[in-house]
Amino acid sequence: MAIDFHNPISRATEPGSTLEAVARYRSNQASGGADHASMVMTFCDLIFDFCEFGWGRSFHFAPAKKGASFEEAIADHERYPGEAMELKPGMKVLDVGCGVGGPRRTIAEMFGVSVVGLNISEYQLRKCAEYNRGAGLDHVCSVVQGDFLKMPLADRSFDAAHHVGAITHLPDKTAAFAEVLRVRRSGGVLTGYDRC
Repeated sequence: MAIDFHNPISRATEPGSTLEAVARYRSNQASGGADHASMVMTFCDLIFDFCEFGWGRSFHFAPAKKGASFEEAIADHERYPGEAMELKPGMKVLDVGCGVGGPRRTIAEMFGVSVVGLNISEYQLRKCAEYNRGAGLDHVCSVVQGDFLKMPLADRSFDAAHHVGAITHLPDKTAAFAEVLRVRRSGGVLTGYDRC
């Protein structure tokens, strides 16, 4: 867990701009997410540090296991997508909505793959790159800023893809999955799960 929790809730949003950011988010949400990219980025920036404080560097839940620590349960749960994708050393994986990359680093270490994290939040990507370096995994874990509906990635450039709680934020899930399929090589597996 992050030990440097602070007030205001997020460093991504200036303290004097928090109410304005919340108003912008609510307005965009009320309009049906017409500018979904701005809405998602604002949402992520508003909640990020608070989520990291509560969950650590993996923004998802995991079933508790008798005798296992919180961290062990998280790592065990993060192994599942790698097994489902049948990852082998040397494969290239896309992590859609990587946050700060907790699951991605686990998958890279467990399976010997390289993982590219795609996220819209510059703030989260800066922290993710810092954590990759700190874990000594920056040679196999990289980051790309982009919108899930217009991925700045080449066709068929990944062996597999996964997401953890990321697609739920998008107004057009079909278009998002079409983009994932575009960048995934034929026969590559897509795994994912959402909170809601």
